[in-house]
This record gives sequence, C-alpha cells and structure tokens, in this order.
Amino acid sequence: MKGVQLTKMVQELELNNLTPEIDLSGIVIKTAEINRPALQLTGYLEHFANERVQIIGYVEYTYLMQLNEEERRFKYERFISSKIPCVIFSTMTRPSQDMIDLAVKYNVPTFVTERTTSSFMAEIIRWLGVQLAPCISIHGVLVDVYGEGILITGESGIGKSEAALELIKRGHRLVSDDVVEIRKVSDVTLVGSAPDITRHFIELRGIGIIDVKTLFGVESVKDTQSVDLVIKLEEWDRDKEYDRLGLHEEYTEYLGNKVDSAAMKATATDSLSDCVATSVVLIGVLLTLFSDINIDGIAGVVVAVFVILAGFGAAKDTLQPLLGQPPTKEYVQELENIVLQDKHIIGVHDLIVHNYGPGRVYASLHAEVPANMDMMEAHDYIDMAERRVEKRMKCFISIHMDPVITDDEVINEQKAVVQEIIDDISPDISMHDFRTIKGPHITNLIFDVLVPFGFDMKDDEIVSRIKDALRDKHENWRAVIQVDKKMF
Repeated sequence: MKGVQLTKMVQELELNNLTPEIDLSGIVIKTAEINRPALQLTGYLEHFANERVQIIGYVEYTYLMQLNEEERRFKYERFISSKIPCVIFSTMTRPSQDMIDLAVKYNVPTFVTERTTSSFMAEIIRWLGVQLAPCISIHGVLVDVYGEGILITGESGIGKSEAALELIKRGHRLVSDDVVEIRKVSDVTLVGSAPDITRHFIELRGIGIIDVKTLFGVESVKDTQSVDLVIKLEEWDRDKEYDRLGLHEEYTEYLGNKVDSAAMKATATDSLSDCVATSVVLIGVLLTLFSDINIDGIAGVVVAVFVILAGFGAAKDTLQPLLGQPPTKEYVQELENIVLQDKHIIGVHDLIVHNYGPGRVYASLHAEVPANMDMMEAHDYIDMAERRVEKRMKCFISIHMDPVITDDEVINEQKAVVQEIIDDISPDISMHDFRTIKGPHITNLIFDVLVPFGFDMKDDEIVSRIKDALRDKHENWRAVIQVDKKMF
C-alpha cells in the first residue's frame, strides 16, 4: 500500500524529535486521517484508529498532567503500546520524561510542534492528503501558462520539450519534463509535479540536460500545478480525419477526472463557424448557378447571426474568469469551515469571494473572536486562519477581526431572544455584530442581519417583523438593524 515516509513528514512539517534514538527510516504513514486520542487516554480503546498519526493537544495534555504519576504512566502506557506510528504534541506542550521513556520502550517516535492544535491539524491533513492522493506517472511535459496548467503529451522526439522551452523563453514556467506525477487531490482537481531527480531540469535532444532554474531564474520554475488542459502532439497524417468542428466535447481522463478547457471550446467554435460559413456560401453558389434564386442577402444574415451567437458564447466562457465569476456553495462552505477550525474563532460573516480563474481567487471576511481575549493573541489566531485558507484553498484572503462580548449574561440573554425571533422567521437568516446601548428607559439592541440573495421576503418586511416581535417580548427594547446580503 502506498504511504509517505515519516522522515519526510518530520522534515516538511518542521517537527522537533524527542526520541532521536528511534529509527524513523522504516516507518510509513498510510492514511491522511489523524486522531486526537482523548477517549483512548481515558482507557477506551475500542474502535481505536491506531494506524493514524496521533496528536495530543492542550486538552489531552492537561488531562494527563493532572493525574498522579502512577495513574498517568498506566494510562499512557496503554495508549502508547497500541502500535501507533507516532505521537505529536502541539501548542507548545511537552511530555514528561516518563512518557518519553515509554515511547522509546515501545518504539513510538514522539515529536513536538509550536503550532496550535487546530492550525497544525489543518496543515497535516492537507499535506498528507496531497502526499497520499492517488498518483500516476505520465510521459509528457507540464508547464504553467498564465496560471493554466498545460500538459503536453506525445511520442518521444515529437517536440514536447522544445515547445516547453519556447514557452519558458516567453516568461512561462516549467513544472516537469519527461515524467509528470499526477495526483488526484479532489474529485475535480488534478495536481502535477516532477519527481525529485528531474525537478527543474529539461532534456533537449542534441543539446543535453538544461538546469532551467539556474539558466532562466527562480521565476521560471514551479513545483506543482493543476492540470487544466492536455495537448497531444502527433505527426501529421494525410489519411487521418481530424475534428476541427468541435461538435463533440472531448476530454482527457486521468484517475477518473476529466480535463477540459474553455480555450479549446473557443477554438472548436471558431472552426465550426468557418465550416458553416463555407457551407452556406457553397449552397448559395449552387442555387445561383442552377436556378434564378438569389439568396446572397439571406445567406449573409444567417451566417452573421450564427457567428454572433457563437462568438457571444465563446466570449462568455473565456471572459467570465477575467471579469470575475461567483464561487460555488461548496467552495464558500469549505472556506468558512477552514476558518472555524480554530475554536477561538466563534463565527464568520461578510464573506466576499472574487474568482478570476486558477490562482487568482481573492476573498475577504469578518471573523468573530471573544472581546475578552488578548488582542495580540487574537491577532495571531486570525493570521493562522489566513495561512490555513491560503494553503488549502489556494487563494488570497484578508480577514477582519470582530470582537464579540461573550461573558456578559445580560447581553447573552438579549442576544438569545433576538436569535430566537430570527430563527422563527427563517433558518436561512443569521445575525452578527450584536451590541447594546442602555439608556434610562430604552435599551437599543444594535445588530446586523444577513439575508441570502433572492430571499422571498423584502428587507423592510424582515426588519419590521423583528422589531414587532421584539417589542412584544420587551416593550423597553428597541432594535437598530442593518441588513446585509450573503452569498448562500
């Protein structure tokens, strides 16, 4: 079964090894999933996924440390002796010496990381997911052209490397030459990379091996790139029929994923337009020769309409990424989930995503953190959330920090009442930025309401219903509401 060497994981994730006497060379991680052994440390070992990487966070660590030495040793020995691949302590926690001794006894490597548990879990799952993704090797050349990954295939000597070199000379980037390792990182995404031995090198017949990074600079190479377009080079065959019309969509399939391109569709549309125009002209000539019917004007109009419609469709497909296109609901949900992986971030709102094509996705949102948290600490959590999103979603993101009062019983009670009213109207509506201003007779409840685009109620109607319901419950409460729109 495919796996990743533990030594590689330690190097890539910058883990500090507490058990250097244990040989790591023979240990292989075979699953991208991880486990936090809270139940296992308490003694429940049924259904224990012992093949996974085990991560002990601050909660598990404090639980162990509050036990007496004998009990801690007994519980930890039951856990460490379960044939697990390794243990990682996060959030700057460090195991006691007796725990390290047990790890050495049962040959279980133990590491520590200074990163918080949530951020480290997100990073290791992402990294293992890529490393352990289904992988195949393809004979070809992968280049990055304006952010699009183009895989050039064909027989040996057809000119793949030469074509790639010409692209590199024009400012584009080489990913891999000769052998391309393609990984299926999701149901819609294929990522290509080069084997370590050939990375940044290209072989040209009659010249030899060229170090592209040294010759053209570091900006001329790239380690990984999604596969967006496949081009197959082949010798011209007079007797072979080549499809220039694009009447049928053709895909190249790797690992169950289809590779498509709007640029290729546009080319097919152009060829189809040429064919239609030529056919109409030919029909018009034949009718003129063998009859008195003159259809030049009608034929011209038909061709013009067809070309306009075809051009509009092609322009729509190719210009959408340039002008910006809306993200999918799944993309938005995944982005929010990544931000909320940190328990210190209690909510997100005002998410905006600008999608201008692969590698050109920009996002911004507001993240809620407890107001009683140290400002520098909260800022660190926001920065870590940004890095998680950038690494996993391959986008640029800016997160605004919104402090939220969570330890005031009166405000929490008022917020709960308002939330109940909003839930009664629709579960699709949410609330954020709740605050209050208390006067001698009237208390103003100030908050924003998030309403999806295309909601079946008008904004004024929603505001009116909330205010009326709130007035019925507490006559001295008044609502000051700002309506915002959300994507989904």
